[in-house]
Amino acid sequence: MDVDVHCTICGSSEARRCARCHSAAYCSLECQQTDWRTHRLLCAKFSEQAQRSFASRPSPTHYLAIFFPMDKTRPSLVWVDTKKDNYEVEPYFHPVLDQLLHIPGNDGYIGRGLRQVQGNVLRGRTSWQNTLNLWFLDPDVTPRNITTNQAIHGTIPTLIGDTWGEFIWKGPVVAVMRKGTGYEPRHSTDITLTAYRDAIDYLGYYRDTIGSMIEPGQDDHFSKRVLADRISKVIGVRINCHRDQIARQEPQMVEVAVPKTHPLFNLEGDDPCDIPSLFGLDLVAKSYNSNQSSGGNDDDAPQPMA
Repeated sequence: MDVDVHCTICGSSEARRCARCHSAAYCSLECQQTDWRTHRLLCAKFSEQAQRSFASRPSPTHYLAIFFPMDKTRPSLVWVDTKKDNYEVEPYFHPVLDQLLHIPGNDGYIGRGLRQVQGNVLRGRTSWQNTLNLWFLDPDVTPRNITTNQAIHGTIPTLIGDTWGEFIWKGPVVAVMRKGTGYEPRHSTDITLTAYRDAIDYLGYYRDTIGSMIEPGQDDHFSKRVLADRISKVIGVRINCHRDQIARQEPQMVEVAVPKTHPLFNLEGDDPCDIPSLFGLDLVAKSYNSNQSSGGNDDDAPQPMA
């Protein structure tokens, strides 16, 4: 286990970093599987940057961010420059987002919205070392040609398919990381793929009335009901195939704690355990292939073990 590293999915301190990108961490195979469907979209790309010690950084004032484009069906890693505010007494550096938060057909500046996130109660990480900033176009002043964000909503299942998914995001969205956790941190830093998970949760649990159930709406009565049903784990038994027994050096049957947001609970198919339900027991037994989302490119490669 890595020292002072918390699980991206459940917040456990007994976590190991992803073997490929080292930018997210998991305490178990089940937690890693829970995150893999979305994590895989950026894991290999982040790893490429890290292996080169971020040598492609355009300048010392550029920092790695995550872009959720309006017209493409997957998020991407981008370099975002920062610019010093000449009106601040203490140095303050704004992220330069004009090219990302823009829609063709609109002249000049488009109004923006900003949400600041400093914790994720769903994942058991209620406080962070840095602050996640989510930038988007101002919904109160609708720009021309704005459409539903395809990176967030344009796939089946959607990027936020394992969340609440009530709010429809329109226009581009950018996630940047600010250094520190003060009221308004003054400097940027490189984003991580744990923060990427937090961005997905924030966007997916957003409601018009209270904001996101992640923050600041976590104390709302409805939010508490929704999160309470998803925040814990279910005890189960993983039956390892012969290959996995050899690869993981595990016995055929292993007791596991499965997050309630694990894709196992969303897989289609007949539930063979009808009889236990007659006794008030919820028993699910399904096959789960950890590489079922595999395509053929590097981004869709089988998940690396943490």
